[in-house]
Amino acid sequence: MTGINAPLLRYYDSIGLLIPAYRGENNYRMYSYAQVETAWMIETLRSLGMPLCAIKEHLSNYTAAGTVDILTRQLGLIDAELNKLTQTREHIVQFIDDLNLAMKIKIPFISLEEHEEMHYFIGSLIDSTADDVNVMVDFVKRCQRIQPCGLSNIGFIYPKRDGESCGGGAAYPYIQSPLGECLAEKGLYLVSYDNFYNTEGSSKHFDRIMKYVRDNGLEICGDTFEYPIVNEMAMDSRDDMLMRITIRVKRKNPQTRSESGD
Repeated sequence: MTGINAPLLRYYDSIGLLIPAYRGENNYRMYSYAQVETAWMIETLRSLGMPLCAIKEHLSNYTAAGTVDILTRQLGLIDAELNKLTQTREHIVQFIDDLNLAMKIKIPFISLEEHEEMHYFIGSLIDSTADDVNVMVDFVKRCQRIQPCGLSNIGFIYPKRDGESCGGGAAYPYIQSPLGECLAEKGLYLVSYDNFYNTEGSSKHFDRIMKYVRDNGLEICGDTFEYPIVNEMAMDSRDDMLMRITIRVKRKNPQTRSESGD
């Protein structure tokens, strides 16, 4: 009659959510017509994701204003979950796009691209000291609180040094996030893809970047962002790891080339 199965009715009875109007023969639970409507209300609120404790509290003294309040609170929880799912979807789409790029790009590859602004979270400086492991552990924990999805790789930011140079030295861990308090400005960026764990190593890669900067009349005017677009989740060995280097630059000479595979 209530539309609720017997085990669930017994549970509702045990927690005082829906106590039968009286007991019939063989101790059967018997419900009034009004309780059928209450049962329908309970199941409706449950279908909205509302916990039983909140439903029980609401049923103890519900009014129109109280109903608006409890539904408004539930709407807020649903909106928060939708935002979380939207962010998770964006991470998955980006991860798929990165992997598709990794499978078809020919490395080493360097190009110039116009980028929109990027928000990111940044950790404490890592400078080859004994405390570096603790710094990374703390940053990973922070990332897990910010973006539980876990598909966002952790990159490193190498601060701009004096002179025409990039990469190397102390670095800050970072993850890209629309909620990040730091901002990489909109503008022209040098973007490079390579494998840092091959026989050449990272020094040869940065030498290649600096040659491209000189040959194309560019000037480095920002930090170096190093980001693994293929990580341990999608590779058999470090030989498969693909790194993306992004550096804010400006043109010294407007007549420059925009792309190179050298």
